Amino acid sequence: MAAATDVQVSHFLDEYGVGSFHIKLIIWSTVIAFIDGYDIGAIAFAAPSLIKEWHIAPKDLGVVLSASNFGVLFGSQIFGWIGDRYGRKTALILANLLFGVLTLPLPIRPISPNCHGCASWPVSASVELFPMW
Repeated sequence: MAAATDVQVSHFLDEYGVGSFHIKLIIWSTVIAFIDGYDIGAIAFAAPSLIKEWHIAPKDLGVVLSASNFGVLFGSQIFGWIGDRYGRKTALILANLLFGVLTLPLPIRPISPNCHGCASWPVSASVELFPMW
């Protein structure tokens, strides 16, 4: 096994500088972070309209509002471990596949007239348990 080599980042940057690849990487990472933040926070802005349109109690949206946080909590642990053990590419592919498979039932879910959309919450919550990070 080859010995690990220490790399001093300041020396590396002084020698090679910051190129267009690094700038594109920073820009794309920032855009993705904004999109992820919007995805997590958008339900909070939609909640008052959902309560009014669906005639439900605010406490009933608790599962929906907290599902994303639990998704980040468990998804990062599970897929972080998979990424460490089997590689980041494998973890991302599995997370995307799981997200897609759990999203498929959403258009065909039954909606009870008494529930005003409640039937979609368990599926939505399960989809949020495996977010993209």
